[in-house]
Amino acid sequence: MEEFYIYLKTEKGLAESTSSMYVKCIQGYLKKGYKITVNDAKKYYLKKLKTTMSTYYHKNVCYALKHFFKMHDIELPIKSPKLDEKRREHLSYRDALIFLNSIEDIRDKTMVMLQLETGLRPGEVLNLELNDLDLENGTIAIKKTKTKMDRIVYIKTRLIMILERYLVERGQSKHKKLFLCENKDAPLSLYRYQRLLQIYSKKSGIKATSYMFRHTFATLFIRNGGDIKALKEIMGHKKIETTERYIHEDEERIREQALKHAPEF
Repeated sequence: MEEFYIYLKTEKGLAESTSSMYVKCIQGYLKKGYKITVNDAKKYYLKKLKTTMSTYYHKNVCYALKHFFKMHDIELPIKSPKLDEKRREHLSYRDALIFLNSIEDIRDKTMVMLQLETGLRPGEVLNLELNDLDLENGTIAIKKTKTKMDRIVYIKTRLIMILERYLVERGQSKHKKLFLCENKDAPLSLYRYQRLLQIYSKKSGIKATSYMFRHTFATLFIRNGGDIKALKEIMGHKKIETTERYIHEDEERIREQALKHAPEF
């Protein structure tokens, strides 16, 4: 498994989370007694496809097997299932405000505002370091991204002021990360951030997740007349088709356009 992990990280350049996931898949495969043969791999994969697990899980099993067999110079003729295209949930502007106003802690409010006003992925927020901020020019450098594409995002005056307040509250620390745990002895984890959002969801009565904030930003950007190509760069998407989904999923905008432009007899 160590050899497979090194292969995934060095030769395939996969992310830590993806590499760990694939290693776990193959550990399960070998523990069940399956051999490194095409026939065994097909049997195992077919068995997995018959489970009620999500297509996302089936896709991971497929690619884990393909990479593992490729490491052994074996081409595995199996195909990944098509992922279910789920609608991306977002908050209305009103609900986003209610949620935000339920947060008193300056660190937590800053993180949520960052997502709502820039569309950053939750991991990108938590990976931010102090030297990524240029508050004088209103910019934040986004590095080590999911798509391996560094970019710059631009922030408005109110968010700059919130960040300045948070930096005073944060104080000095040996850690370079922008967001730290309560006792400031370690960077804040994604798990802890998600738990905090669950607490604020109960408090505000508005169900919200970290990715819903990202989708809320993109939806409201489009609704406010923002350019789709500019949004692609802001969001850090590789393909414009990914960004265009926000147009197709904006039910309020579609309803408005339908009622305004549809013929009436």
